[in-house]
Amino acid sequence: RALTSSALPLSPYHFTPVAVESSEASPLDPSAKVITIRIPPALLPESSLLLPVYSIYVKDGDMQVERPYTPLFGITQHGHAAGRAAFWVKRYPRGEVGRWLHSKRVGDVLEIRGPVLTWDYAKEMEGVKWDEIIMVCDLVSCGSLIDCDVHSFCGRASKQ
Repeated sequence: RALTSSALPLSPYHFTPVAVESSEASPLDPSAKVITIRIPPALLPESSLLLPVYSIYVKDGDMQVERPYTPLFGITQHGHAAGRAAFWVKRYPRGEVGRWLHSKRVGDVLEIRGPVLTWDYAKEMEGVKWDEIIMVCDLVSCGSLIDCDVHSFCGRASKQ
């Protein structure tokens, strides 16, 4: 069982309490919301741990179950929005965490852990050259692909 700490930086090995900053119904899907959390700047993980594509686990405090969510645009690292992360949360009839998250209001506290690497594209693509890249995604995974694309190509451009 993972412990909860409000003093240690965000980590895959313990839960960190964070506040809901906004919870907005989706105009595209009545069963979905965009929920934004705010991680205190002092608890942000090292930026090297935030390589795309990663997930953040959210714990349902009522049932003690967790589910991974991929931040739509990563976790903001700098400036006035530091610590902000937005998630597309769909409510399914039998989905415990999604239904629980839909009940949360601004100011409510959630427990999260992560980041947990989902796909180590840099390792898998090492030494591979391509002429074209075709990206296919749904609305939920679009942010992750954009982050992956920006990170990988900005990184390549700076090395050339």
